[in-house]
Amino acid sequence: MSIYKDCDIRGIYPDEISEENAYFIGRASASMVPPGSRFAVGGDVRKSTPRLKNHLIRGLGESGIIVTDIGIVPTPLLYFAVNHLCLRGGIMVTASHNPPAYNGFKILLSETPITPREIKEIERRADEKDFRSGSGSSSRTENLEEDYLTFLKKLSTPPQRKLKIVVDCGNGCYAGLAPWFLTTLGYEIIPLFCERNGSFPNRPRIPPNPNIW
Repeated sequence: MSIYKDCDIRGIYPDEISEENAYFIGRASASMVPPGSRFAVGGDVRKSTPRLKNHLIRGLGESGIIVTDIGIVPTPLLYFAVNHLCLRGGIMVTASHNPPAYNGFKILLSETPITPREIKEIERRADEKDFRSGSGSSSRTENLEEDYLTFLKKLSTPPQRKLKIVVDCGNGCYAGLAPWFLTTLGYEIIPLFCERNGSFPNRPRIPPNPNIW
């Protein structure tokens, strides 16, 4: 089965998704936008993510992209960063709801979601090594979590009465963010699996999605 899906790229690491894949996907994605475009790159807590992210960033740079590495973040924070920093696009290294053995890439080439046709073009370019050469760069940005949570707070309504909730972060990227954010809104939090752990020890066979009860 192909790692190239309709709206993202996913597969088992390292058999289907590898460092080489990451590099070629970086080169292919960069070749589809103007040289000198600025991208954000983030990653989830999976153990394979740092290696894949490093090779992805190298591929983007060698095809002329200026990369802002925003670190370990939940996927919505990547989308926020693209808008907040006025960037062309971004790539998130994540397999989303898939089990720990998987990893992949969510790609944003513009302000609109990537299309199946664009995914197919990335696949073609990666397979045929049809890349533009360029000289990009990479840098780390300041922590965007506070800006992101401030943005969310403006969209949120505090509880109308004292409310106690259980927050199950599944050891994922929201582990450090969700309990703190909900506490600032006025909720009383009972945290469950709110420590980041890329092996997802409490979710070995089911997706590491956060839940609120």
